[in-house]
Amino acid sequence: MAPKIHADISSRKNDSEAAETPYVVMLQSIEMLAEQGYIHRAWEFTHPLPPNVLSDSAALGGGLIGLGNGGNDHNARKCKATFKVPRRGVVHGLAGYFESVLYGDVELSTRPDTIDMKSKDMISWFPIFFPLKVRKAYFIFSVGFARYHVRAWTKFIACV
Repeated sequence: MAPKIHADISSRKNDSEAAETPYVVMLQSIEMLAEQGYIHRAWEFTHPLPPNVLSDSAALGGGLIGLGNGGNDHNARKCKATFKVPRRGVVHGLAGYFESVLYGDVELSTRPDTIDMKSKDMISWFPIFFPLKVRKAYFIFSVGFARYHVRAWTKFIACV
């Protein structure tokens, strides 16, 4: 539950896309409804890419957003996550976290369960909040995410 974020988004009456826009925010005054604070690992990116992926991308004229026909397909991802919600609550949205290995054992994290170990006292990176239009109490909640290279970094759809 994220009542303060929900209220802020709901107050944007002149913005017809406010409830469909992801927000990078410091998550405060929230309650995680997922059983035992479960965080689903959606996907990962690795660097450097294998040479065959790079050559395929170059052959298609891509590698950057909006270039070529399929040249950035290696960055497409999709997943489905299911969360068990053991108690009644209102799902205002979903939080998205990330972790990164910068070099060697230097890591960066926005995950609430690893941030103190990997990024203690960091205040320059925040999770992303995906608001949901349908906000009901759930017992099992499923959501699908897809990341495409055409005009949007991430498209998402919630399935209940």
